[in-house]
This record gives sequence, structure tokens and C-alpha cells, in this order.
Amino acid sequence: MSIAALPTSSLTFSEALEQYQELYLASRNLAPRTRKEYLNDLKSLLNYLQERAGLHSPAQVVKPHLDGYLAFLDSKGYSGAARRRQYSSIRSFFLCLLEAEAIVIDPTLKLVPPAKEEKQPRVLTEAEYKKLQLVVAQGPSFSAKRDIALIELILQTGLRLSEVARLTTASITLPARISKDSPPGSVHVFGKGRKERTLTLNWKASRALSL
Repeated sequence: MSIAALPTSSLTFSEALEQYQELYLASRNLAPRTRKEYLNDLKSLLNYLQERAGLHSPAQVVKPHLDGYLAFLDSKGYSGAARRRQYSSIRSFFLCLLEAEAIVIDPTLKLVPPAKEEKQPRVLTEAEYKKLQLVVAQGPSFSAKRDIALIELILQTGLRLSEVARLTTASITLPARISKDSPPGSVHVFGKGRKERTLTLNWKASRALSL
């Protein structure tokens, strides 16, 4: 069946997106940022389908349209990780509509996800992180101790900035006596996707956080 010959539905893209928010996003334990990213991804997709493909209903969408959209993202320089997230958003959107019987065929069934890119993380050299520590230590006295503690914490644990921003004093556990021979401290982190983990702090990080 050709794209032009596909049946249309009374459900518009905006109505479908509203239904997706109410049925899918509201029932999953997703972080607020994840919900926002999924919605932004789908708004971008629906804009493409309307303006470039001339569609007005999810029932008109077939796999070639979605292949074209992923290729469009690639041409715009989107990373593999960003396109894979878009793929996940698209899959969940049409699965939600299929389960709600808003569409009769899922156009994502044979949609191939973008290849995962393997990138080595950029790590500071010894000279770089020592220079960073020196610059922070020379800052205004009212903030130097705080900044030194934050830099030491990030350097040792590799925490994301968003994770550090969510820390409170209750997140940190320090030994009663801090020295090279004392027991390690710990930090309890709420990470991406609301996942929790506890990381060990060496004596340098513990000392910086105790000041």
C-alpha cells in the first residue's frame, strides 16, 4: 500500500501527543527531565511529519517516514546518543497509541535504532587537575573552602554536575576522625533515572568536605 493510500484517522497529532502524556508518561516512574526530553523529541518528530511529509494524523505514518526523520536528524549533526533517545521516544509514542487502539499498525516494528557510538570519556591530566585545584584555592576566602570540597568530590567520584547539585549535608557521611588510616566516608547519590547509589570517599575528599 502506498503512503498516499493509507487511511486517515480523526485523531490529530496534537491529540495523540496529549493522549501519550496522559496514558504513558503519567503512568511511568520517569524523572521530570526525561519526560521533558521525550516530549521535546516527539514535538520535533510531529513538526517534521506535518511540515515535510504533509501528514496530519498518526494513522498515516509508516516506517519510511520515520526512517526519513532519523536520516534528517543525522544530516543536522545529531549525535548517535541523541538519535537513539529519539528512537526510544518514537517507539514508546506509537506503542502507546497502538495499545490505546488509536492506530492499527505500529510503524516502528521494523525501525532500526541508530548505532551506538563508543566514545572514550575525556579525563583531566595530572597537570590539569592540579592547576584546577590551585585556581580554586586562590579564590575568594568566603567560597574557597566550598569550591575546594566540590572539586575534590567531583575529581574523586566522577559525579555529574546535576548529581552534585542535588546533594545535601544528609547525603554525606564522614568518619569521626579523618586521616589516611581512618575508615572511608561515603556519599549517597540520586542519579539519572532516579537511580540511587552510595560511593566511597577517600580521606582527601572527606577532609575537604569536613572543613
